[in-house]
Amino acid sequence: MAAEGETGSIAGTVSAEDGKPIGEMEVCARAVDESSYECVPLPDGGPYVVPNLPEGKYQVGFWPIGNFVTQFWHNAPTWNQAEPLSVTGGETRGGVDATLVPGATIRGIVAASATGLPVGEVEACATSGEIERCARSDAAGEYVIDGLAGGVWNLYFYAQDAVVDVVSEAYSGGAFEVFSGEDKTVNAALGPGGQIAGTVRLAATGAPLGGVQVCVTMAASPIPLGCVHTPSSGAYRFMRVWPGSYKVVFSPEPSGTEGPNSFPTQWWGGQSTFASAALIEITPPAIVNNIDASLTALPAPATPIPPPVAKKPLKCKRNFVKRKVHGKQRCVKRHKAKPKPRHGRHKAKHQAPQSRPKRP
Repeated sequence: MAAEGETGSIAGTVSAEDGKPIGEMEVCARAVDESSYECVPLPDGGPYVVPNLPEGKYQVGFWPIGNFVTQFWHNAPTWNQAEPLSVTGGETRGGVDATLVPGATIRGIVAASATGLPVGEVEACATSGEIERCARSDAAGEYVIDGLAGGVWNLYFYAQDAVVDVVSEAYSGGAFEVFSGEDKTVNAALGPGGQIAGTVRLAATGAPLGGVQVCVTMAASPIPLGCVHTPSSGAYRFMRVWPGSYKVVFSPEPSGTEGPNSFPTQWWGGQSTFASAALIEITPPAIVNNIDASLTALPAPATPIPPPVAKKPLKCKRNFVKRKVHGKQRCVKRHKAKPKPRHGRHKAKHQAPQSRPKRP
């Protein structure tokens, strides 16, 4: 029987299906209730031990850094499909082995269709069911995604951080199949994005207004696709906008709420609601300018005047009396008057004592 608080371990061996060196990797044990998560590095496969595991049920993952397929116990492709195993305090659960399969590789170059020039900082992601593996393009536009299991994959290029104005796109060739150990080339040419630009001004003076949040939404939903804050020039610009219909909203705060000395939320076209907002049609590479706003400041709320505080009547403690001191009522200590001497006693004090008559 395990002592209270005693932990257990999971142990096993990791090897490659083709017998090649695996290189760096990690073995991780995760509690089914996610209360515990422990990993150990494994420099080049071989035996491992994951220690210090509180009692419970665990799932185990094998994370290779090289071109091998990530695997979960027992031969599962994801955490959700991993087979749980029990860990008992003071004991080692052995035999949790894994044989890693060589992965397939997808590589290619991302370029701008308008110029043919390479585009860096595009995230290329391959997905198959719940599994996703991604890589970023470098300055030469090259990306490499490895460690893919054999099967059908979809490829998408996310360009929100791209160094040039191109839009995110799915691979135009659609889904495709790769095989274990295959090295497949998939290039992408991303189209230019549209732009939405304008200036926010103060209605009373026409002066540019900084610090206003400007958000763009699809025409069918008020959920923002992206937001910017105007600088002191009041000018803003959205880039990489794909074809479609949009609406723009101007808000004084990130939450879109209205506050003292602020501005009412306004949709483009001088409208107060999403439903009535004017549409903006984008056909890349079109640049739609003059999506401006003229905001009127809300009046500052009147500062309430606090009611006068009623003065409490002055009350003095025992042996204290009210007296005016420098024109103000104060409590001062009562002093008792000394008793005046009586004249009879005073005379008697200075008279000579009378002698008693002698007894006969």
